[in-house]
Amino acid sequence: MESGEKPIAPPSYYANMVHVTSSPYDVTLDFSFRPSAYHSRGDETPDVRVTMSSSHAKSLLEVLADRIAHYEEHYGVIPSPHRSDGMGD
Repeated sequence: MESGEKPIAPPSYYANMVHVTSSPYDVTLDFSFRPSAYHSRGDETPDVRVTMSSSHAKSLLEVLADRIAHYEEHYGVIPSPHRSDGMGD
């Protein structure tokens, strides 16, 4: 990049679905947007895939937990969505 040029912003995505897989070495997050997320067939191709080390995933978990706690302190509790795997509230 030449001096004076503005950096190009990375693309921005909205996702309402995430599929998480892991191995002993890394964690992969496959993000997707589906108009009807709760009626997905489960065979969708992800729109964005992010793979990171397990230690980075743990750091992300801590950062997200902190941000959600901060949000809920100021705006109220975020209701948990129903999960199709039976792991939700």
